[in-house]
Amino acid sequence: IVQKQNSGLKMKCHDLDHSLSVNGSIRDVAQLKEKLPQYLVHCRAPVNLQPPAIQFLQTGKGPEILHSILEGTKLVPFFTQPDSDTQSVIMLVLLCAQDGAYQAENMAVKVADQIQLKTISLSKYFQSHVAQGPKFASQKESLFKKYAHLSVVQEGKLILVSTTDILPQVSKAFDHFITEECSITANIHMKKGMWRLLHSSMEKRWTDLVGEMRENGVTIVSSSKSSSQKPFLKIKGEPDKVEAAKEKIQELQASVKEHELPIARPGVCQYFFNDPNGQMVLRGVENDAGVCIEMGVKDEKVDKLGIDDLSSNSQFTRVC
Repeated sequence: IVQKQNSGLKMKCHDLDHSLSVNGSIRDVAQLKEKLPQYLVHCRAPVNLQPPAIQFLQTGKGPEILHSILEGTKLVPFFTQPDSDTQSVIMLVLLCAQDGAYQAENMAVKVADQIQLKTISLSKYFQSHVAQGPKFASQKESLFKKYAHLSVVQEGKLILVSTTDILPQVSKAFDHFITEECSITANIHMKKGMWRLLHSSMEKRWTDLVGEMRENGVTIVSSSKSSSQKPFLKIKGEPDKVEAAKEKIQELQASVKEHELPIARPGVCQYFFNDPNGQMVLRGVENDAGVCIEMGVKDEKVDKLGIDDLSSNSQFTRVC
């Protein structure tokens, strides 16, 4: 009908992006643009999407995705133009005939449900050291080729937009990249007695410190068992956060005092080392006093002989 009433114009519909191209004189085209809505629009259903989602549907593979969602319907997607006077933003509306109003409203909800947005907060370290670097640009390009999505950095946040089935994969990839690029690892070695204390009488203080570290983005990658002879701790996080965590751990270690007590009484050393009853006595003292007792040979010559060869005058140390 429109073509017949405007025979001086050549019109062509484009199904992929739901657009109409018109060729003719400037005057005739302008007149048609004014009249066209009355031929096409009887009902319009706005789609509730945020600006980044609108941008996604207008760029890259977005138009194809929108076309696939609306495939089989008689709905025409239309992006409104922003008005500087009213400070309005671009919106997506679905246009249809009057008898398609119900379908348009349902499809508007479907489009909004299938196009999702996720925001990832970026640390100051990432913004200053990674966001403008080549690695991040390469990561964005690689993921853009692999997944249909939009990624934009705005006001210290990474905004991701894609379909509900793709967005979790894109988000996971970016999360992993951000974590790896912003993280360093540090090994912290501890004395055996100190490590045992952290798993006994000082467990509450240690648990609180670990929780504080976690809140600051520092995680424990690996650690020794409480009975380890050479205990260590490996932590991971942003450089400044890791340094702060190391200082906290060092402060905790510094709060523990050590005291050496030589023991030279006949048979006592073997009793504490080899006799289960002697070891039970030491564990009882530890529990009652909230300390950690470590037995060791102070004389290197005696140390080479072994526990069974110790004389009654051998010296040991007690560390609390």
